[in-house]
Amino acid sequence: MDELDQALIALLRRNARLSVADVAHKLKVSRGTVTNRLRRLEDAQVILGYTVRLRPESEPERIRLIKGIHSTETSIHLRTYR
Repeated sequence: MDELDQALIALLRRNARLSVADVAHKLKVSRGTVTNRLRRLEDAQVILGYTVRLRPESEPERIRLIKGIHSTETSIHLRTYR
């Protein structure tokens, strides 16, 4: 992964809904370059998908919090709270 790939991923992390044209403009490359890079990153499973971030208040019953993590050599204990 080169600097252009990293810049592309950084833009998508901030806003995965950016159009290919917008990404190309921000990175000062062609739309074809962005399309090819995205396809390659998706095919290599570097990019696994695109997601939505919600405000916690919008679905409080579905939000989980990991309160603490305790690990030993033999087990890991996770506590999740509603």
